[in-house]
Amino acid sequence: MTCVPGVVLILPKKTSGAVVVEEEAKVSRFMWGEVIAVGPDYLSDFGVVMKADNYAKVGEEVAFYINDPTYDFLKIDNEKYYTIHFKDILLRRDHA
Repeated sequence: MTCVPGVVLILPKKTSGAVVVEEEAKVSRFMWGEVIAVGPDYLSDFGVVMKADNYAKVGEEVAFYINDPTYDFLKIDNEKYYTIHFKDILLRRDHA
């Protein structure tokens, strides 16, 4: 699966009961999830190349910002995903 430039596909973090933590998003407006696909680099409105590797890599766990509390999921193969712009990734969790 390939994303368009500047976009990341994220599988939201699930609780032990396999329920998506949607309440977390409504309260704090950010969630944790696993990066499934990363789009290629893209040119910003300011003429700056936004490098995909600087934002996320497939398999990483990231915290991402939801800029609209009514943001909807993208459903693929009965799983719910978010499509997030590079700039909406807040943190990358180190597993070292």
